[in-house]
Parts: sequence; C-alpha cells; structure tokens
Amino acid sequence: MRLFFSWFLSSNRAITTAFATCLLSVLSVYDSQAQINLLASGEIEPKDIRPEFLQKWQYRPGPVRDLLLEGAQRRIRLVYLIPADKSVRTDYRSAVADAFVDLREFYRQQLGNGYSFVLSSPAVEVFQTSHISSYYSANASSQNAPQYIWFWENALADGFSLTGGGFNDPNNRWVFYIDADVGCGQVIGGNAGVAVMAANDMRGLTGEQNIPSCSGQQPDNSGHGRWVGGAGHELAHTFNVPHPPGCGSGPNYGCNGGAFAANSLMWVGYAFYPNTYFLPEDKQMLLDSGFFYNTISITGRVIRPDGRGVASGQVVLLSQGGAVSYSNTNSFGYYRFVNLTAGAAYTLQAQSKSFNFDPRHLTPLEDLTGIDIIAR
Repeated sequence: MRLFFSWFLSSNRAITTAFATCLLSVLSVYDSQAQINLLASGEIEPKDIRPEFLQKWQYRPGPVRDLLLEGAQRRIRLVYLIPADKSVRTDYRSAVADAFVDLREFYRQQLGNGYSFVLSSPAVEVFQTSHISSYYSANASSQNAPQYIWFWENALADGFSLTGGGFNDPNNRWVFYIDADVGCGQVIGGNAGVAVMAANDMRGLTGEQNIPSCSGQQPDNSGHGRWVGGAGHELAHTFNVPHPPGCGSGPNYGCNGGAFAANSLMWVGYAFYPNTYFLPEDKQMLLDSGFFYNTISITGRVIRPDGRGVASGQVVLLSQGGAVSYSNTNSFGYYRFVNLTAGAAYTLQAQSKSFNFDPRHLTPLEDLTGIDIIAR
C-alpha cells in the first residue's frame, strides 16, 4: 500500500514535500494497525471450525419451519447478547443498527443495480445470556476445544440457543455482538453463515476507547469507519467470501492482485471504510448467495375513519420515473404492490368514491408491510 502511494506522490509534483511526508506517516500508522488488527488479531478461518461443533449447531430444516419461510426474503439477523453481569446499552444497540444501515447502502453501491441485503425487524434483537462476561473467554467450550476458539464457540452456543440460529442457515445470516472481551489470541469474526463480534466492536462504534486483548498491545484508534468496515468485512465472510488470494506477507501483503486487492474491503481496506471496495469476484459470490435483492413489495390497508377497511377501493402507485401502477383493495381493504425497485421513490394515492386520502411518499429499501392509508 505504501509503495502505491509513494508512486502517486512522486508522480504529482504539485503536492508539497511536507504534505507528502505527513500523508505517508498517516498511512504507515494505518498499515501497521491494519496488520495488527486483521493479520494477527485472531480472525476465524474455515480450518478453525471444529467439525463436531459445526455438526452440533448446523441448521436443520423442518417442514413446518420451512413452510412458514417459503417465499420470504432472506435476511441479516443482528443479535446483541448481554451477559448476566451487564445491562443493556441502548447506544450499543443503536450503533450496531446504524452501522448495518450504512453497510446496506455501501453494499448497494458496490453490487450495483439496486442489489443489497435485507435487515430483520427490529434491526437488532436483544437477548440476556445466563453467563457472566468473563465466562466466554475463560471457560472451555468443550473438553477437546483449544483455548483460542473458546470465546467464539461459547458466544455462538449461547446465541444459537437463545435465537434458534445455526450454521449455514439458508434463510438468515447471523451476526452476534456480545458485550464481553475476547482473550489474548482468541478468535472472533465470521464464517459458515455466522459472525461473532466482541465488546471492542461496540466500543468502536460508539466512540469509546477499546481495550486491547493482549498485554502490551496498543489500542486500535483508527476511528468509527474502521469498526463499520470491520463489520462489513465479517458480514461478507458469513457468505464465505474469502480474503484476496495470496494476501498475508510481502509487498501489498503478498496479495496476488497487488495494491488493488490489498486495499479492498476483504483485506486492509476495512480500516479505510467507506473508501474501499469489493473485488469483482467478491461481488459475484455475494450475488450468487441469494441474499441480495433489488426488488421489493409494499403491502398495506386502506382504512375508513371508523377503522374498517375500504373494500373495492383502488391505490395508485406513481414511480419517480412517471410509471403508474394500480392495486384494487380486497373486501378487508388490503392492497399490495410487488416487483418494485429498491431505493426508488414512490407516491401512494388511495381512491374511493366516499372518502378522501392524503398521498404517502416512500423510498423503500426492503419489503414494507403495514403501510396503511387512512381516510381524512
């Protein structure tokens, strides 16, 4: 990365020597910090997942469960786990939700054509666990589990038990934020449809000083974007998007794609978020997962002043491009529009011989339900 910027500066003589020195100094800090945080922090890799743990918590389909989910949008499930000795932090919950709303737009811009992921509602689910925060790093997750995996497995075991989640869930990707600190050398992060994020990730999202997991390690003060970017990096890992080929050592960290690959979100680019990107092969993997949509639906009800539905009414949908669609209400007043473009602006106008309605203006990013239109 430094080689790339050195070339850039030498090719632009208008940039002053003082500015160049300052810029390279800043980049050196980011480079070393990125190496510490990503290359040596203990990020989960496929080889770290023990087959017996994977088998125990593998998603298992069921006829009733799958019938209820048939045709439903696949979603990102964000879970905030609160250990028994901690209390809910509303700022943590809000910060996680805000980060993924931001990431949803980053993914949309990167994937193009309006494609992005769908968040569950509420965006962040909150659960209290039965263990204190120190339990996750200090207690063996099983008799044969190496210490470096204890935190990741203990957090997932509690998270799966509370939510019904599992590895490689075809309908959900699970991201568990737990208010507990990882031990030195222990792994966190994402793979096989799930991700575990620790207390430092929430501290970073709220502007708090993070706490290094190893004695003598410097705190990560890269800024808010680094923690949003880190979440986006781990989310992509839940879809098994890998690090760029060869990344790990040497110039550009050995990345086969050089500086372009090294600065992508799936390597050190997460520290520069939002000034990063997906590689073309990363985008294709994400799109092939079936979790990314560019069409949405709007469903709601046209309601009389007394609360009853308006039967045999009509709702007109006007798009920002001028196209007009119509939906007739059923006997209970319900209407529905499908195959709409995510992120486009729409105006809904209900029509009835007996009532007047104010228009509703929407820019939906995902399926909307309960969009009721009430008569004046």
